[in-house]
Amino acid sequence: MKYIKLIKTKHRYLYTSDTYETLSILGLFFATDVGCPAVTWDDWIYDDEKGLETGGNITHLEKEGNDIYISLPYDYENREIPEDHSEKLKISRDNLAQLIEDWKEKVCKKIPQEVTITYENDMFTLTTSDKTHDDKESKFTIFFVVVLIIIFLKIIWRIALIDN
Repeated sequence: MKYIKLIKTKHRYLYTSDTYETLSILGLFFATDVGCPAVTWDDWIYDDEKGLETGGNITHLEKEGNDIYISLPYDYENREIPEDHSEKLKISRDNLAQLIEDWKEKVCKKIPQEVTITYENDMFTLTTSDKTHDDKESKFTIFFVVVLIIIFLKIIWRIALIDN
């Protein structure tokens, strides 16, 4: 299973990690071009009269049959990438429409801390989570404090037994 994660910052989601480099294209697409409420993509996906190509802030989308190819036309230094060197992510129209619908319902409405897009069996899926690294640290801190309290109570109990 391949995946990419987007983490919530103060005003947007940032792509942070992936297990497959081409997924970074999809991460950048959602982090920079889809946004919320994400309605601008609904008609374009299925209506070829709205154009066979379009672009966002960072990504370029091109329809070919039932598929959409998403690419990055420019590198990180804003130099144009020749088309024969540009990596493209292929996704079906239905799958992209479902991801955008999931983005609207799960991300725009609920604003989770983390978004994960996975790729498995030729399908992309979107899941969300509010658990972060800080949550794990908080649970460990609570556990540690409870252990300290138990040790302290045992010491007091032993002292009380010695005094009697």
